[in-house]
Parts: sequence; structure tokens; C-alpha cells
Amino acid sequence: MARMKKETGIQESLMGLIHQYKKNIRHAVNARELGLTGMHVRVINILARLPKSEATANELVKLLGRDKAQIARLLKELIFNGLVTKQENPLDKRSQLLVLTEQGKQLTQTIKQAEQQILAQMQAGLTPEELSLFNQITLKMMNNLNR
Repeated sequence: MARMKKETGIQESLMGLIHQYKKNIRHAVNARELGLTGMHVRVINILARLPKSEATANELVKLLGRDKAQIARLLKELIFNGLVTKQENPLDKRSQLLVLTEQGKQLTQTIKQAEQQILAQMQAGLTPEELSLFNQITLKMMNNLNR
């Protein structure tokens, strides 16, 4: 029986890269010990970057493309873990603003440091030209999928 040559396609490469990146981030911030998933980390990152007036559950639903129930569960867990609080929205009494607690802000700093270290590790041995080409190709692929 002839052996099949194992080739790594774009899909496998992309999924492997994403998996390793997420795994390294979760490990760096001790996400498992904190009871956090990749989505929790992602929500915390988004809340840290959003202007306070836009930090609502509905905005997270739009940005993440997830259903309201899933976002509500994630937020409930983040609130329970003391990473996020809710405040009245002075511009819209029907919604509440999501605010990182001091513990949430500290975790954001840990995530930023981990991302910088992991990015440096990923880019090791690559030339500026290779990185530019990688960025151009991935942006084109993302645009193709957004059509």
C-alpha cells in the first residue's frame, strides 16, 4: 500500500496557528485557574478598548457576532468572578454600561503583556517582508470572507 504524502493545507495551518495562539494566551494569563475561556479573555480585551459610553452587552453582541444569551452568560460569569461590573447608562436608561473592575484592569495588563510576548515569539526568524506579506494575505482572505 502506497503511503500518502502528508501535506498541510491552508485550513490546517490557519487552525493550528489560531489554536496555538489561544492556548498560549490562556496559559500565560492562567485562564484555566481563573475559570476563564478564550471568549472571556476576548470580552475583557474588548471592554478594555471600547469607549465607556459604548461598552454595553448589545455592542458585544454586534462585535462578536454571538447571540444575546451567550453574551449574557459570559457577562454573568465575569461579574461573578469580580472582573466586570454594571453601571447605569446615563444616555440610555434601557441599557447598562459594562465596566472593568480593578481586578479586570489588572488582568487586561497581564493579557497585553502575554500578547506582546507571544507575538514576539511567533515573529521570531521572520523578516519584515515576510510579516508584511503574511499581513497582506490574511487581510485579503478576511475581506474575501466578509463579502
